[in-house]
This record gives sequence, C-alpha cells and structure tokens, in this order.
Amino acid sequence: FFGLISLSRMLSLRCARLAAYTTGALASAFFTQRHLAYAKHDDKSVELQQIAAQLQRIERRLEITNPLPRETNDWASDVVLSQLFTKDEIQARVKSLAKEISRDYMGKEVLVVGLMTGVFMFMSDLVKELEIPHEVQFVSVSSYGKGMVSSGNVKIKKDLETPVSGRHVLIIDEICDSGGTMASLEALFRDRGAASVKSCVLLNKVSRRTLPIVPDYIGMECPDHFVIGYGMDWKEKYRSLPYVAIMKPEVYEEKS
Repeated sequence: FFGLISLSRMLSLRCARLAAYTTGALASAFFTQRHLAYAKHDDKSVELQQIAAQLQRIERRLEITNPLPRETNDWASDVVLSQLFTKDEIQARVKSLAKEISRDYMGKEVLVVGLMTGVFMFMSDLVKELEIPHEVQFVSVSSYGKGMVSSGNVKIKKDLETPVSGRHVLIIDEICDSGGTMASLEALFRDRGAASVKSCVLLNKVSRRTLPIVPDYIGMECPDHFVIGYGMDWKEKYRSLPYVAIMKPEVYEEKS
C-alpha cells in the first residue's frame, strides 16, 4: 500500500516536470489519467512502475536539446551529436518485442518480411529472439503518390521468393516516418491474399507521419531528428553503429 502511494507521488512529480515542456504537457495529461486509474486497484504496483519507466524515457527525449556527452565510436564522433538509444537499451527493447510477437503468434507460423536495406541489424537481432516458427525474407520497394494508400503505389525492386496467400505476414522496418511505404506494402500483401498483415518498427517518428498508419509493434518513439546507426545511414555510412545517434545538423545541412 505504502509502495503504491510512493509510486503515485513520484509519478505526479514527473508529470509536473514534463508539464514544463510543450510536448511534456501532453504527456502529463496522458500519464496522469493512467496512473490515477491504476491507483484505484490494490495490485497495480507493476503497472505503476512501468508508467514511471515510460515517463523517464519521455524525459530523456525532451532533454535531447541539451544532451549529456555519451560514449561514441571514435570513427563516428565527428558527426554524432548524442546517442539517442544505447546498445543496451536497444537490445533490451528488441528482446521485449520478440516476446510480445511470439506470444501474439503462438501456434502460427509467420513470414517475417524485412524492408531493405536499413532493417538488417534490427531484423537480425529480432528474429534470433523469436520463439515461434518463422520464415525470413526481404523486399526492396519504393512508394509514390501522396494522400492515398494503395497497393498500386508500390514499386517493387526485389520481390518475395514465395507467395503470401494464406500466410501470416509480419513486415519489419527500422523506422516509420511518413508511413507511405509501409501502408502501401501492407495493402499489397492483403491484395495478394495474406491471412493477416502486421508491422513492426524499431523507431516510430510520428512527427513526419503523412498517413494515418500506426505500426502494430513499436520499439521506441523517435523525436524529430536525423538519426543514424543500427542500420540507418547518411550517404550509406554509419549503418554499423551499435546504437542510434542524432547526427549533427551542420554535417548533413552543409554536405548533403
């Protein structure tokens, strides 16, 4: 009981801190409602702790304009402003996603489809943690057209090796920003007769979303910054960094 009181007070203090920021005010309202609802039950200490962890992650994202120095690979230090997600944070979240996916697809075989090329690190780590039968394939596509979602909006550069008809398809991508490619690819697989189509992304950048799509599985929320590492590149470099980093704006603004 006293633990719940302590957690509730701590959550209130964190919401107050977040309310000092513009985006933090929205987070404050959302999490305050959730923690008050959970506080009505006697056995919700775990849920309260999870909310506290979410608040801590939001605080880190909001403080990114004044990042603390964090260790980076020497060869990339000239272009890295700060680490957004560390190697350990990524691996912990990937394992959590794999457990969630394995639970949801229990008793089914899944066709895991990776969107080339940036997904290679995320997908490799994710499928190694899956506890269900699955097949791994890759596609390379580009989308075109604005304001609509259609399977006709997808240009296939590399297609799947086998049909998707009657199969459970899970599309994997490292980041979802505008949502155009993901939405059109989902529509394409449904048109081909897939039994189900879901999507999983490491990073969800809603600030750049132009279509009403929400991935079914999300690793982390990504602020509106140019990010590199863990598969993501700038001019085909920095994909192999084991963490996700924010790139210095002066680098890509001057040299792009």
